[in-house]
Amino acid sequence: KFCIEFFITIFATLLHLSSVLLIPFLFLKKIFKRYIKLYNLLFFSIFIFYISGFISKFAYLFSNPLLSDFGFIFRALSVTEADGNYYVVGPTFLKALSIISPILIIEITKKYYTNYQKINLEPLTLFYKYISIITMLLSNLPYNDRILMIGWLFIPVMLSLPFYVIIKYMFLPLKLKVKN
Repeated sequence: KFCIEFFITIFATLLHLSSVLLIPFLFLKKIFKRYIKLYNLLFFSIFIFYISGFISKFAYLFSNPLLSDFGFIFRALSVTEADGNYYVVGPTFLKALSIISPILIIEITKKYYTNYQKINLEPLTLFYKYISIITMLLSNLPYNDRILMIGWLFIPVMLSLPFYVIIKYMFLPLKLKVKN
């Protein structure tokens, strides 16, 4: 199964280079599943560092010295306006809300899922958290939300089960008796 996933990822990388983000996930997926509580702790702690702005303070350490010699090539990765960046970088409230809200909705409604539903939803949430962690760590680079858009693609699929549970157990708990 791993070889097939790896082959598909390599083929997808030939089509678009952003598929390279999947390769570390393929190797780390089993570790993430085995240590799910530690993975969740890592996700929430990085989210707290992201919201506090702690991560964005370190972007200047590796941006200017490494990329200054190649400014004409890496202009899209520059951090300061002097280097040609006019893109809003760093943590924003809307990005933080879009990162955490699907995870919180899934965690709140988790007790209503069957085991089969949990097993089917788990790989999507693992990948979404992985993409979100990468985005939060690269939050001070321009165009980092392009990486997050890969995770946003999975939000409708991830939230279909919680919304089904909400409708089933909260809005339609009454069984109406119909008279013949």
